[in-house]
Amino acid sequence: MLIMKNANKLITAILSELEAIGIAGTAETSLVKFLYLSDYANACAKSGETFTDIKWKFESFGPFDGSIRSTLGLMLSDSVLEKNPVYLPTHQFDKISLKRTQKRVTFEEIGFSSSVAVQVREYLKEFGRSLPNLLNFVYYKTEPMAEAKPNEALDFSGCLDKSLFSATQKKIPTHLIEGIHQRMAELSAKRNAVRPIKWRGVYDDTYSRAISAMDADDGIEIELKGSGIFAI
Repeated sequence: MLIMKNANKLITAILSELEAIGIAGTAETSLVKFLYLSDYANACAKSGETFTDIKWKFESFGPFDGSIRSTLGLMLSDSVLEKNPVYLPTHQFDKISLKRTQKRVTFEEIGFSSSVAVQVREYLKEFGRSLPNLLNFVYYKTEPMAEAKPNEALDFSGCLDKSLFSATQKKIPTHLIEGIHQRMAELSAKRNAVRPIKWRGVYDDTYSRAISAMDADDGIEIELKGSGIFAI
């Protein structure tokens, strides 16, 4: 099995931190996206350096790599994780959680800086109970996905340090603020140029299939909303 650096530690920490905010386990779909957001947060704070060695690609349903399933399989066979079915009126899905005997750990204990730990906890709080919002954020609000096409490797080198936007944390030189605003404007312009409607563009078929698959997998009804520009 191919196991990437820090992946098993990060999975344990994510599930531990979810428990700490009252979310006992999550579906594989959400767990994968939180792994991605953890690497994303680390890259934003450390000039593109991800926390794991996962080779993130834009696959069928967004950021993914086959090594994640290998890691989950090993952790299940080693009794670190367990899968339990969740039954809903129309279907069922498996929820992944930590075994009771497994030690819970924080993000700081596995090596996250305090600023990255705070950022990832915010992602868990904001998206831990909302798969639609999680998918929308991953697809449309993270720089590696901004220009990616299906089957392409994701580039974390352009990630922006979100802590720079907090004036309470540090005094920001004017040229840095201007540079950040310019970069965000460039990314926004590129997205808008190819996607005048929120779910139309390079993610058209892929995103629609992901929404349908995630709905079936996690038991969450998803309603697409957006706006469009119509020319006569």
